[in-house]
Amino acid sequence: MARRRISRSQSGQARLFEHEGNAAVRDGDFKLVREGRAGAWELYNLAKDRTEQTNLASKMPKKVQALSEKWKTWATTHQVLPYPRKK
Repeated sequence: MARRRISRSQSGQARLFEHEGNAAVRDGDFKLVREGRAGAWELYNLAKDRTEQTNLASKMPKKVQALSEKWKTWATTHQVLPYPRKK
């Protein structure tokens, strides 16, 4: 069975998730996503780009760092990390 963890936010808090190595953080207008465990983080401003066509990661590296650290802290706290070893 696939591991799936979702953190449901209360008003004003970030939403974070992981599913089969894919990860995301939704915080305000911003969404940070990663495809696969080794994928690069992509950043989107959903208020201006709801179809996620313009990756802002290279233009906003501090935002990427802050949100990815938030995800890592959440993932460690909720036992998503460390990932289980493949057999």
